Amino acid sequence: MRALAQYKEESLARRLGAVLVVEGVRNRVEPTRDGLFTVWVEEETQVPKGREIHARFELDPDHPDYRAAEREARSIERAERKENRRHSQRVRRTEATVRRIQRTNEGAGLVTLGALAIMGGVYIAVYVFGRNDLFELLLYSPRPGLAATLGYGPLEAVGGQYWRLISPVFLHADPRGGFGILHILFNAYMLKEFGSILERVHGPWWFAGLFVAFAVSSNAVAYLWDGPLFIGASGVNYALFGYLWVRGRFDPTFPVSLHPQTILILVVWLFLGFGMQGIANGAHAGGILSGAVWGFLSSGYLRRRL
Repeated sequence: MRALAQYKEESLARRLGAVLVVEGVRNRVEPTRDGLFTVWVEEETQVPKGREIHARFELDPDHPDYRAAEREARSIERAERKENRRHSQRVRRTEATVRRIQRTNEGAGLVTLGALAIMGGVYIAVYVFGRNDLFELLLYSPRPGLAATLGYGPLEAVGGQYWRLISPVFLHADPRGGFGILHILFNAYMLKEFGSILERVHGPWWFAGLFVAFAVSSNAVAYLWDGPLFIGASGVNYALFGYLWVRGRFDPTFPVSLHPQTILILVVWLFLGFGMQGIANGAHAGGILSGAVWGFLSSGYLRRRL
């Protein structure tokens, strides 16, 4: 910090300080023991610029532009104080989140465990006990052939049975064909990893709402893209992945950042799916898009830029 100027009148010192603020030079005005007021430039690198501004100011301290600068400086300082308060709030929220994560063990949260239990229970009921009626009850449409033929919209396709907007995420492929048991194992692993992270960060109620929202959005895109005969939790998992990836990228206070290798693997698999049969590409695309959009909007990036 370097002293730039001294004045007998506090008003002149404050006016020069305001002009410096408007010009982007951080400074402070402090009284001295002998009754003067010193204008200090806070950063050494800005001292030369401060001296130039001071020299111009001395030519006509009462110029109308300098008086107007006082009003502008007050607006700038108010905006800075407001941003500082926001930053402090973000820091406190982040610290609270970190404390909550530290207090929670590394196991899955209750909502995540509940979703995994439903997936496992449905899988056993359908493929061990032959409950094909349960499989049909959880498909996106009660009449999939009719819905596909007539081109129903998502709400028409579920026929008033609104649980079907969500329920396909709990169905998985027959272990005797296609991807076999790997389908449910891979989806269960992803849900356990991503779901546990978000449940620890945001809490069970928030995560439950997010799970439902992502299930509805990814299933709707899957239906419009692939028709009503799709199953699996991969759309929700890609939504959770998209949220964590983008939120961690654009929110400096978010306590989670995905490993680059995780990002690479899931993005590569997303694109590989478009060249393979039997992949719910609509669910993947709808999931990652909805997750990324929500992650970006929740990051506060736009608010900080405006």
